[in-house]
Amino acid sequence: MTARKIAFFAALLACLSPLAGCGETTPSSESTKESQSSQSDPNQKTVNLMFYIDQDAIEGTSSFTLPRGEKAEVVLTIKQGFRIRRVDYAGEFSYLGTMGTVLFSFENLRYDAGVRITADVCPSRIDYHLNGGRFLSFASAVDHYSGPGHFRYHQRPNTEIGVDAIERPGHTLIGWNTKADGTGEHIGLGSRVDEPEGEALALYAEWAKWSEASSFAIAPNEGTEAKDDYLISSYRGAGNEMVVVPATIDGHPITGLGDHFADGKTIESLALHQKIVTVGDNLQATIKEIYMTDADCTFAAGGFSHIQKIHINACRKPAMNGTNSNSVFPDVIDRLICNQKSALPNMIYFSGCSMCYGLDSEYLNNSFEGKYLVTDIGLNGDINMLFQLELISLFAKDGDILIHAPETANGYSLFDDLGCRKGCEWMLFGFFEPNYDLLSLVDGRLIDGVFSALESFNSYRAELDETTYEEYNAAYNAYGDCAEARTSDHFPEGKTTFNEAGAPFYDTSYLTSEAMARFDDYYGRLANKGVKILFSYPPVNHDALIPSGEEVTQSWKAFDAAMKSLLNPELVSFISKPEDYIFPHHYFYDNDYHMTLEGALERSKKLYVDVRSALNP
Repeated sequence: MTARKIAFFAALLACLSPLAGCGETTPSSESTKESQSSQSDPNQKTVNLMFYIDQDAIEGTSSFTLPRGEKAEVVLTIKQGFRIRRVDYAGEFSYLGTMGTVLFSFENLRYDAGVRITADVCPSRIDYHLNGGRFLSFASAVDHYSGPGHFRYHQRPNTEIGVDAIERPGHTLIGWNTKADGTGEHIGLGSRVDEPEGEALALYAEWAKWSEASSFAIAPNEGTEAKDDYLISSYRGAGNEMVVVPATIDGHPITGLGDHFADGKTIESLALHQKIVTVGDNLQATIKEIYMTDADCTFAAGGFSHIQKIHINACRKPAMNGTNSNSVFPDVIDRLICNQKSALPNMIYFSGCSMCYGLDSEYLNNSFEGKYLVTDIGLNGDINMLFQLELISLFAKDGDILIHAPETANGYSLFDDLGCRKGCEWMLFGFFEPNYDLLSLVDGRLIDGVFSALESFNSYRAELDETTYEEYNAAYNAYGDCAEARTSDHFPEGKTTFNEAGAPFYDTSYLTSEAMARFDDYYGRLANKGVKILFSYPPVNHDALIPSGEEVTQSWKAFDAAMKSLLNPELVSFISKPEDYIFPHHYFYDNDYHMTLEGALERSKKLYVDVRSALNP
C-alpha cells in the first residue's frame, strides 16, 4: 500500500470504542490510565506507543517508547499470512506497506497512546526492495516494504505504484523486476504479476539513470503556467541506447518534450518521468520503445506515433477498476495466462459486447462437461479489436478452440479500423488501467491514436472517484459474461438502434484487403500454435435488419459469401449461418446486439450445437 496520511482528531477512547465487540483486542484499563496520567505530566520526555491488533498478527514487539513531542518512526513486522486492513489512531500519522515489513510515522507525539490495527488473512506477500533507492517520507534504514501477493477477486495481484513511496536521486523508477540487476522479468508499476508460488515474491525497484544533461538542449515550456518549467528542445545524443529524460537540468524542472526534439534520430528506448505534461510534434523521430506514466499529459497531433512497445506505469490509484465494464478485460486475459501450464484446453468466445451480453458460459461449460476452460472475451466493439486478438494469440496454446463471431456492421470488429469510435477513445485505457502491462505486449503501431486516447482517458477519469486494484465488477461473472439481471422491458417492440442510424447490419464495405490480411495474419499465428478457429455470427435483433424482405436475405448471403471467399479456408472453419442468429425482439435488452439473459441462453444453445458439430463431424 502507498504511504497514506490519515488524521483523526477524536479522543482515543472515542476512536476505539466503536470497534469493541468485533473480536479484536481493545486497550486495557491500565493503558488508558497511563495515557491519562501522561497528559498531566508536562515534564515527561518519552511516550509509550502500543499497537493493538486482532488475531495476534504482530511478530516481535508491539510496544515502543518514543521521544515526546517529536516525529517518530516505527517498523512493525506483521506475521506471515496476515495483512493490515485498517489502522485507527487519534492523531496524525502515515504508514507504508500492509504485510511483512510495515513502516509507521507519527507526528508530534505528546502522550501515551494506542494504535488499533484490523488485520485479515492473506496467504502470500510481495516484498518491494528499494534496490539503491530511498523512502520519500521515511528515514528508516530498512531496505524494503511489503504488500499483498493475493487478491480475493482477481487471479493475479497488482504491484505497488512505487513512485509515491520511493525515489533515487538521478534516476527514474520505470518498474519492478524479479532480479536486482534488472535482467529478470519486468513488471510495470501497478501492473499485475503472477501470484507467489510460496510465501513471498521478491521484486526490486528498476531504476533508469538519467542521461547526461549535455545530451539535451532546453527551452522554457510555454505549455504550462509555471514560469520555471522547461522542456527538451533538442536531443543531441546518439540514441542507440536508453534515453532517460532528467527531471531537472541546470536547476530547471523538465516538464515537456518540444516539437521535433529528436528529428532524424532513432531512439531505441525512451524513459519519461511523471512530471512530463506536454509532448510536441515528433513525427520525424523514430522511437522504438517508451516508458512513461499515466500522469496527465497533453500530446500534440503528432506527439508520438509508430512506437512498437509502450510501457505505461501507474502513478495514481485506479478510477475505473471495479466500476467500469471495460476493466473486466484484464481478468478474462488472466484466465488464459493462468491456464497456460494446465492440460485443460481453452475454449475462447471472442467478439465485441454482443458476446458478453449474448453468452451463457456456465451453460456451455456444463454442456462440454468441463473439458475446456470456457472464457468470454467480448467486452467492447467500439475500440480497436485487433490488439485484443493479438493478446489472445499470445496466451493461447495447442489444443485450444477459438470461436470468433465479429460484429458484422462494425469496422473495429472486422479489423478495418484500428482506432476507436469518436467519443469512446477513453475506453481503450479503461481496458488497460487494471494492468497496463498488457499494452506493452501488443504492437503499439497497430493502435491508432493511442496517446490521444490516454489523454482522453485522463480527462474522463478526472471526474471519477478513486477505486482500488482489489475491487471487481460484480455485474460480470468469472467467465467474462455480463450476468446482471436484464429484460427487454425498456427496449420497446419495434425500437431498434441500427434502423434509426440507417446502417446496414451486414456491411461488406469493411471487408477491405487490409482487413482481410489482418484476419489471415492473426488466424495464422493461432493456427501455428495448434489453435482451432471456428467462425460464427453475432446475434441480431430481427427488427434491426434493413433493407427488408428479400433484400435482407441477399444482405446476409452476400456477407457470408464474401467472408468465405476472402478468408483462408485452411485457417478457419465456418460453423454457423447468419440467418440462424437472427432473434426476435424480446430477446434483446437495450440495443440490437445486447441480449437478455434468456436470449443469451438461447444463443448459447445454438452455439453449442454448431461448435459440437465442428469438433465432432
